[in-house]
Amino acid sequence: SNAFKGCKGLTHIEVPNSVTSIGERAFSSCIGLTSVVWNVKKCYDFVDAWNRPFKDSPNIISFTFGDSVEYIPAYLCYEMSVLTNLEIPDLVTSIGESAFGNGDNLTIVALGNSVTSIGKDAFKGYDNIERIDSKPDKAPIIANEDQFSDNVYANADLFVPIGYEDNYKYAYAWSEFHNIKGKEFTGIENVSLASLSVAV
Repeated sequence: SNAFKGCKGLTHIEVPNSVTSIGERAFSSCIGLTSVVWNVKKCYDFVDAWNRPFKDSPNIISFTFGDSVEYIPAYLCYEMSVLTNLEIPDLVTSIGESAFGNGDNLTIVALGNSVTSIGKDAFKGYDNIERIDSKPDKAPIIANEDQFSDNVYANADLFVPIGYEDNYKYAYAWSEFHNIKGKEFTGIENVSLASLSVAV
C-alpha cells in the first residue's frame, strides 16, 4: 500500500505481466506521472475508488494495455479524466466494475474480440463517447443498463462485426444504442493490384 505515493519525479511506469496484485493507492499523488504501460495478465480487483492505484495522479495522458492482458481489474482507471482513446486488447475477456468510470474526455472505445462481460458502471460517467468498436460476434454481457449515458446511447456510433448486428440490437443494454452499424474488423483497409495477367 502507498508504495510510490507522492513520487513527484515518477513520469513513466511499465508494469510487467508477472504481477498479480498491487497494493492500495500504490501510485497515488504522483503528479508527474504521465504514461503507464499495463502488461498485467490478471490482477486482483481494487476494492473501491478510494483504494485505486492511481488515485490523485491527474496527469496520466497515456494508458496502454499490453497484448497479454486478460482481465482489467475494478477501479483501475477510475476518474482518469484525460484519457481520450481506449483500446482493449484482444485477449481481454472481462472488464471489472467501474474500471473506467467517472471520466470526462473519452471519445473512442475499442473492445477486443474476446470480451464477454463488462462490469457494473465500467464506463459510467463518460458522456462524450462518440464511437465504440465492439469486435466480439456475441454482444458482451453488460451488468447494468445505465452503463452508458442517454447522450451516448442516442448519438454514439456502435460498430459491430458485419452480419452480427442483430446480436447487439436485441441484447440487454446494447439495444439502447440508436446507431448500430456493421464493420469489417480485419484491419485491411483496401487491396490494390498493379497488374493482372490471365492465360487459358
